Amino acid sequence: MGEERSEDPNRLETGLTCTKGWMELRPRGKLPEKRSHHSSIVYQNFLYVFGGEDSREGKYGNLWRLNLDEFIEIESKADEDLGREDGKDSEEEETQSPTRDEKLHWRLIETKGKQPGKLSHHQTQIIGDKMYLFGGMKNDASNNKSLYSLDMSTFEWKIIEPAGGKKPEGRDDHTMVSSDGNLYVFGGFVEGKRMNDLYSYDIQANTWE
Repeated sequence: MGEERSEDPNRLETGLTCTKGWMELRPRGKLPEKRSHHSSIVYQNFLYVFGGEDSREGKYGNLWRLNLDEFIEIESKADEDLGREDGKDSEEEETQSPTRDEKLHWRLIETKGKQPGKLSHHQTQIIGDKMYLFGGMKNDASNNKSLYSLDMSTFEWKIIEPAGGKKPEGRDDHTMVSSDGNLYVFGGFVEGKRMNDLYSYDIQANTWE
């Protein structure tokens, strides 16, 4: 590929994947329930999906993981196969393609601690070895007001109690990003009211501003 690999363990090396555009993956085994308004992050080349909702089944509070290293291996194998299959008719190629992703499996991760429960319309971000979650809508349509952290090595949830009294109101459909060890929360809806405020959370100082 000729590209220098990133030293950031949380960053997916996109230069090694999707070289030919979109491709459909068909993981084997049990799959996550269909959902919308969930969150997804990449940590150490694993894709994590948390929460979300289905219009019939309601909200979810589970965590699923997909090994993206297996995806990279699949596409590399597909590239090799394509090179060997030049000149073969399309029917032969079609019969071989489904076998390329047999190693790809979703895994349901068991978590512990003070869990956020079933949520949708929330946001998550990775800083260091922790995933942070803020906001979201509960089953009773109320907003989650707490900031949670999930240790990605032990999969233990904790509620973060910030120092001082200033913190954003619980909300849904907001934006949250991370930069230089801080979380930034913008906008969203508080009990149906559209917001236009910006908060930052300093992880080291454990304070909102």
